Amino acid sequence: PPAPPPPPPAPAGAGARARSRGRAPTATGRGGAPRPPRAGAGGPGQVRLRTGCSEAELVVDNGSGLSRHSRSSARCLAAWLQALWASPVMPELMSSLPVPGIDGTTRRPGRHWGAALGRAHLKTGSLRDTAGVAGYVLAASGRRYALVAIVNHAQASAARPVLDALVQWAAEDTGR
Repeated sequence: PPAPPPPPPAPAGAGARARSRGRAPTATGRGGAPRPPRAGAGGPGQVRLRTGCSEAELVVDNGSGLSRHSRSSARCLAAWLQALWASPVMPELMSSLPVPGIDGTTRRPGRHWGAALGRAHLKTGSLRDTAGVAGYVLAASGRRYALVAIVNHAQASAARPVLDALVQWAAEDTGR
């Protein structure tokens, strides 16, 4: 059989440069601030519609999580995780989230995962005055939970052991 045609060339401009570095281009509005995802634009906007989150509740800047412009409530992020679980991208999302004690920053010394060790797919993160954890936890009962916790405080990093304990607590659920 003939070889498949080559992929179309990327359009010129900043978006093409961003894609060539492996990052999606950022949609910006006035003053360079990120725009909330649009419902018809695909990606986060389509998932946002299924969560019931308003555009003000879910603003995704670049998808990395390392942005002061991205915004979400814990409720909205949990609803987003639930919607993504039922979507075709779920396998890719799960494989991209670190497993506690095995991948990424969850391997760092001083992290105590207990029952959650190897039984969750989580993204941890922190910025100045903010710490959080979000992802999926497989409990001892066999139930899988979407878990989100965000701490906004001048000493948010001090809450890291509490966030880890929350993950352990969810993993220890026996369903009784």
